[in-house]
Amino acid sequence: MEESSYKLYERLLRLGSDWQVVNIEVDDPHDVIHVTISYRDKEWTDKTTGEIFPIYDYRSERVWRHLDSMEHATFIHCRLPRIQTADGKIHTIEVVWADSGISHTKKFENKSISTLQATHCQKSAAELMHISDDKMCGIMHRSVLRGLEQRDLSSVQQLSLDEKSYGKGHQYISVLTDSRTGTVLDVSKDRTEQSADNVIKSTLNPDRLTCITTTCCDMWDAFINALKKTVRIPDWYTISFML
Repeated sequence: MEESSYKLYERLLRLGSDWQVVNIEVDDPHDVIHVTISYRDKEWTDKTTGEIFPIYDYRSERVWRHLDSMEHATFIHCRLPRIQTADGKIHTIEVVWADSGISHTKKFENKSISTLQATHCQKSAAELMHISDDKMCGIMHRSVLRGLEQRDLSSVQQLSLDEKSYGKGHQYISVLTDSRTGTVLDVSKDRTEQSADNVIKSTLNPDRLTCITTTCCDMWDAFINALKKTVRIPDWYTISFML
């Protein structure tokens, strides 16, 4: 493919100045595009410490699924450079387009999450992104974990505890919610006092629990007992009941 096409893909992929496109192959019978990239320099700079390391060697080629190009499934190929630190350990350098150990790019994952949010159906989202249900499930779980790591619970002062049924028969989960914002904080399986107790304690630390001013739940004794035990509501606090 012509050199101008390489420059175009470098712009579209937005991989940064450290990387360059060195080959593009179009598999017309299968509607697939393979883009091979390589590291430009002979050194790598640790952006955290500023240390500069010479490239030690290159790993065997890895492949990442990327966003489609003109209805062609697009894959990025690259032999990632490795460096040797002062202690003699060999490390593969981090890349901007994908998380470590993941076989698709961050942009592909973001598109999958957007599709999942739009469809509200894991199977439909997987079909639209042309991936397996298991792969979509993994993307969904990683997204939830990132959200949990980044969330700020410092302003939570009002809690709601409710039950939701799922599946066939009487199967329930306990749902803990920020009453003020309506944000679901966490869920736990079953609607027992133990499950309610677990979801409260695993979500909010003891210091935050002392800041709770209002709690809300239905007349289910398990929830009432769990809230009284974990939140330790003084007399001037309010327990309101859902009807």
